Parts: sequence; structure tokens; C-alpha cells
Amino acid sequence: MSTTVGPLGESEALEEGVHRSEGLLRQVFDPLPVGLAVVDEHGDILLTNPASRRVWGGTLVAGRDRYPASKGWWHATGKPLAPDDWASVRALRNGELSVDEVIDIETYDGFRKTIRNSAAPIRDANGRITGAIIVNEDISAREAADRALKDSYNQLRSLTARLMRAQDDERRRIAQMLHESTAQDLAALKMLLAALNRTKDGLGESDHRILTECTALADRSMKDIRTLSYLLHPPFLDEMGLASALRWYAGGFAQRSGIHVDIELPETLERPSPEAETALFRVVQEALINIHRHAASATASIRLRCDAKSLVLEIKDQGRGISSAALEAILAGGGTAGVGIAGMSERIKQLGGRLDITSTPSGTTVRAELPIAKVGA
Repeated sequence: MSTTVGPLGESEALEEGVHRSEGLLRQVFDPLPVGLAVVDEHGDILLTNPASRRVWGGTLVAGRDRYPASKGWWHATGKPLAPDDWASVRALRNGELSVDEVIDIETYDGFRKTIRNSAAPIRDANGRITGAIIVNEDISAREAADRALKDSYNQLRSLTARLMRAQDDERRRIAQMLHESTAQDLAALKMLLAALNRTKDGLGESDHRILTECTALADRSMKDIRTLSYLLHPPFLDEMGLASALRWYAGGFAQRSGIHVDIELPETLERPSPEAETALFRVVQEALINIHRHAASATASIRLRCDAKSLVLEIKDQGRGISSAALEAILAGGGTAGVGIAGMSERIKQLGGRLDITSTPSGTTVRAELPIAKVGA
């Protein structure tokens, strides 16, 4: 005996199939952490998941009326989204695929959130658009964390800049004190010893030898104090500018270290700002110290050039170079050299420039570049 399924039975079977398909979709959609919604060709909601309702603070408003009612702004510009700007509208109207558009929304329960919004058209076998799928990811917490991190970074850079200025001011103060006080006291001591030396006929041989040693010690101390004060803050830097300070420092460094230093400077150089002069001088100072300590190079070169856009300083050596791993650690601030290089880099960054270090087994180059717009007085 056969059973014939009439029109009512076919309808029930179709409805059961639809319910079964929807159940399968919900099994897939509901556990997902991102909001998902499916709309038909008219924009009416067919299906949403719990994450979507959490994102929007309630069930999405049905029908096309939700687009004028929904409040959204482009995250990058703050410009409000017009009804036709929503990704799902563009998907339904133009078949447009939108991926990870960052927008700010006002939820149905009155909160402001930042979301990643994506939409893709759904097409039938003939290619006709029959709906769209919408994906929303709430990234409000991530954006807040990024803002907090950026604020902390900016505060740290501001603090670093203040510390560097304070360090430079302190170096200048100590240098001035050594030059005007300690060096003057040593000069007075040397004069007194010279006066005492003129009465050496009344001194014994032992006393005369001690007097001679004291005079030599005072003379060496004066030279050391003068050198130390100049290294802390060379008066040439304030009085005559960067070029004179570099020539003086390179000459003194060559004498102290035995390393031959070639220096190439522009014939005419308009003086940059005091901050730029100090930053570039410290780069040379740190780079030459590192050459003396680590490079095992017999020579070094300093080149300063200026073009229409930038002021460029290069310090090169012909030493043994730095391995990739060691250079990476140094650039990250590791070790004594790394701390100094990190300081150099931060000084240049504060002025809108950049510091690059390249190294091969035949030598290392330190290159600092400052934009002209940032180095003017």
C-alpha cells in the first residue's frame, strides 16, 4: 500500500527542512565570539547570534528603518555614517565586500563602542543578491588599551626629553663650576707653589723634590679638570657652534686614543638650534667612545653635510664590526654601549630625526639625520 504526500505534507516537510537548517546554523553561529547577522535582500533580519546582541546592546532593529536610526561614526575621522554608508547596505545594493572597517557606534542601550564591521553579499545560483551576512567584532577594550599604551609612551618620551635637558643643564653647570672654581683654585695653588719654589734655597733636597712633584701634580690636575669640564660641555658648542666643537673634540680624542680621525665639515654651516647642536655633538662623542672601546679601529671619520631637506652626520670606523645579534641587543638598549646608543637615538627622535647603525666585518657606520625644519634656531 503506497502513501501519497499531498500539498499539505510537502509544506510541512519544507518547513521542517527550514527549521532543521536554521537549527544547524544556530549551532554554528551561537558559540562564535563575534557578532553575526544574516539579512534578506530587503535588509530585514533573518538570523542573529548572542554575540551580535551583546555588541549592539540588544536585538538588531528589524527592517530598513534601522539604518537611519543607527548611530555610527568612522573611527579614523569621526564623520557620521549616512544610512547608505553601512557595509550591509553596500553589500545589498552594490554587491560590495567590506572587511574590518573600524567604526564607532552608539548601542541600543546607550553605550559608545568601537567595532570592526564586515559585510558580504549572499547570492543565489544565478548570481542574484538575496541577502547579506554581517560580522561585528567589539574592539573597544583593545582600542582603550592601545590609547592607554600610546599615552604612556608619549608620557615616557616627554619625561625622557625633560631628563635629557636636565642632564645637559647639569653637565653645563658642573663644567662651568669646574672651570670657574676648581680650575681657578688649582691655578692659585700652582702660583703659590711657584712662589715657594723661588725660596727653594732654604729648602732641603727632600723638600725641594716634594715641591717639584706638587707643582707637576697641580699642573696635571689643571689640565685634567679643563679637559673634563670641556668634555662635560665644551664652551665651543655655545660660543662658536657645532663645527668648532667637533674639530676640538676630534683633535683631543685623536691625541688621547691614538686613533686617527678624519673630519669633513661644510665650508659654511648655518647654526642649528642649541638642542640640535647638543644632540649631534653627543652622537659624535658616544660613537667615538664606542670606537675606542670596542671597534679596534686605527682610524675613524666624521662627516657632516647639509642639503635642502636635512642635516646628516656620519661617523665611520674600519674596525671589526658588530654581529647582527649584538647590534640588535645594542639597539634595544642592552649593555653599556646599548644604553649610550639608546640615548643617542632618543635625542635624535625628539628632534624629529632618525639614527641608523649599519655594521659589517670591515666597519661600522652611525648615521644621524635631522630634518631642516626641526633644526632651525
